[in-house]
Amino acid sequence: MTVNLSRSAASLATIDPVFAAAVNKERDRRIDAGFTYGANTFDSGPEDRERIMAAAAIARSAIDGGALAADLRWYDAGVDFAWIDASNASVTMDAPTVVAFGAALFDHVFTHINAARALKDTGLGPGETVQDAGHWP
Repeated sequence: MTVNLSRSAASLATIDPVFAAAVNKERDRRIDAGFTYGANTFDSGPEDRERIMAAAAIARSAIDGGALAADLRWYDAGVDFAWIDASNASVTMDAPTVVAFGAALFDHVFTHINAARALKDTGLGPGETVQDAGHWP
């Protein structure tokens, strides 16, 4: 996937700041609303994102240190590693799964950031609102 992050100062200046703020608010609401990984929905508020990315980094280190797929005790030899989903169910994960879980969270955030950028670039059509599902992944 190629992403063009550069925009000219002139094109940035043409976006109505009230519209941009509304898009950002909706983007953030959708990012924070949770994401699906596998068959489960997980919380994705700011603290959740921080924790998931930390777990993914630790899992990557565990893999580098020899943790294998299907080893649920990669973090603590006495307890299977599990993440609690949005319904409070414990979802066991081996280290490679936690790395993929972190990547899924990143994709959730990244696609919403790009959708917001596209919406700011194109604006709204007649009768559209920032909240319309068609603008978002």
